[in-house]
Amino acid sequence: QTVDTQQTVDTQQTVDTQQTADTQQTADTQQTADTQQAADTQQAVDTQQAVDTTQQAVDTTQQAVDTQQQENDISLDNLDHLSKDDDFSQPQFYLGAGVALTLGGIPVVSDWIKSQPGALEDIGLTATTGIILPDTLNSVEADTANLVYRIREETEPFNMTIPISLNGSMITKRGMNSISLLFFTTGKNFQSSVFAGSDSLSRNINLRQSLRFTSFSVEMGISREIPDQYFSIDGFDKNYFTSVIGFSPFARLSTSYNISDVPENDLRLNEIRDSVMLYQNDITGNGIAFSWKFGLSTIRSFSNSSDLKIGLYYSGSYYSRFRNGDGYLKNSDINTSADKKDDRVSFVSNRFEIKVTLLNLMNRFKSEP
Repeated sequence: QTVDTQQTVDTQQTVDTQQTADTQQTADTQQTADTQQAADTQQAVDTQQAVDTTQQAVDTTQQAVDTQQQENDISLDNLDHLSKDDDFSQPQFYLGAGVALTLGGIPVVSDWIKSQPGALEDIGLTATTGIILPDTLNSVEADTANLVYRIREETEPFNMTIPISLNGSMITKRGMNSISLLFFTTGKNFQSSVFAGSDSLSRNINLRQSLRFTSFSVEMGISREIPDQYFSIDGFDKNYFTSVIGFSPFARLSTSYNISDVPENDLRLNEIRDSVMLYQNDITGNGIAFSWKFGLSTIRSFSNSSDLKIGLYYSGSYYSRFRNGDGYLKNSDINTSADKKDDRVSFVSNRFEIKVTLLNLMNRFKSEP
């Protein structure tokens, strides 16, 4: 019985040992599973964190691209032109330079053209002026050829001037005020020749007549914006109706006559030349003028500091009081066959003008609140 009891105890001990081993194995397996799950969880967390970091980098890059694109768009807008709602919202002062093309009448030039000679009689000559008959006694060679008058260069009938200007302009949201210094000069030429018809061209006398008209003036202009519903031009920011008045303290009118030299031993040509010189005279007169101008102008802004102004105008001027020494120039000084020879030279010039001005921003003033 004692042996059976011992055997029972050993069996129970074996079972306990086996149970303890199974329990330990189960605990180890559970621990291994927990460790693996923790590792998987940590890996998932690390992976998600890496994804988040990558996404954040992508977002940052996209934001930088968007910012750069916005800056590029603004830059392109500036190079194109400013928005009409924003342009000139503050008073802006510009300095600029312009050039214009004018076409129209200048009556004093027309009168001078009318005075140009068309025949020998117009310069005090005849076909037989200075003729030399043979004189065998005094060994004088005969020169009996008839004189011939020919026009070599006619004066252009149209009057075109190219004024240049410097101006300052104050541009606001409502309009523009400006002051300009304006200069232009124009000239005309006429050439003719007198020679003996049966002689060579080496015995001719060349006549060159010139007229020069110059003006320096100061102009003040006022422009008011035209609403878009009444008038607009695609691609331009502002359109204006412009009126200008001006004064010229210096307007010069001058004519000159040049006669070619002839050989001293050519008796007939020297006599002809002396006769022509008595007929011709040089004149110079300095006068004054008042001017006015009306028309349309438009502005296009093509950068933050530069604008282009284009204008189309009717331009008029009244010139008078051309002083010549102690007196005044008379109509007969310009054209000996003028209707009112003793009247002072004065005239009105009417012209069509197109003008282009480049304006450069000098200062932007803040509007008062």
